[in-house]
Amino acid sequence: MEEYIVKVIDEDGESLSLKNYGQTLNEVIDNIVCMNQIDSIQKITRVKDNIVLINKTNTISLQKLRMLRQEIKNESELRSMLVNKEEVNIIQ
Repeated sequence: MEEYIVKVIDEDGESLSLKNYGQTLNEVIDNIVCMNQIDSIQKITRVKDNIVLINKTNTISLQKLRMLRQEIKNESELRSMLVNKEEVNIIQ
């Protein structure tokens, strides 16, 4: 499991840095999507090598991702997909 620092904007408009753990970047993003008090992601950095995996000047809104996630019925299948495959594309 990897450690990540995720810079987010909360529902009050405040910028926060959260420590998050996941086997893949996709799992970390899903963890943040499940935090309803978080509005958007600004930056995700993997701690072990200090690589910035997501760095957006315009934040990534989580509203659409939450709507899509509500359509998922099989949580165990989702988890399997999130942790078993990762394409590392640096998003800037």
